[in-house]
Amino acid sequence: MQVYLALYGIVDKEYRFLIAKKNKKAHFYGRKKFPNGIDIKNGPCSWVFPGGKARPGKKPLCEAYREFKEETGIDKVVIEKGEVIGIGNQQYKVFFVCCSNLQDIVTKIKNNLGNSEFVKDDELYIALLATRQEALHYFQSTEEHSSWFIDALNYFYNHHLGGSNAKAIWEINDFPDSFEV
Repeated sequence: MQVYLALYGIVDKEYRFLIAKKNKKAHFYGRKKFPNGIDIKNGPCSWVFPGGKARPGKKPLCEAYREFKEETGIDKVVIEKGEVIGIGNQQYKVFFVCCSNLQDIVTKIKNNLGNSEFVKDDELYIALLATRQEALHYFQSTEEHSSWFIDALNYFYNHHLGGSNAKAIWEINDFPDSFEV
């Protein structure tokens, strides 16, 4: 299962999402399929939410944070609303996490990228904050863009930020105010 952490918050009076671009030589560089035969939808040079492969038997949310830390060097995220929304299926999960210090996190990530002291796997080389429309544009701009991110972002935005009372596929409402990997 692939797991991703989508940090978001209000910046300049708009919801913004942390997105990143994968390095040309990301882990699956030059491959079209995972070892299990599933198509790779977010390979090299793709725009993504930070994340990666969950280890078998581990909790998907914990794995999303572990992958986030490996790719960004950020080891603590303070959750603004005490809530994490998980959207996905058996193949992938995207966890949306509201953060009050989103701009600080992006600045730290930009400083950490390319520094092996903070970032273990060097898969990402750009991180930025984008509105929903900008994020959708970036996700669609990649030749092999992943509909996972587009579907999850649209669902989350329409059902959780757009005023609807609809629920996500599942939610974790009793999550702590912060999480350290």
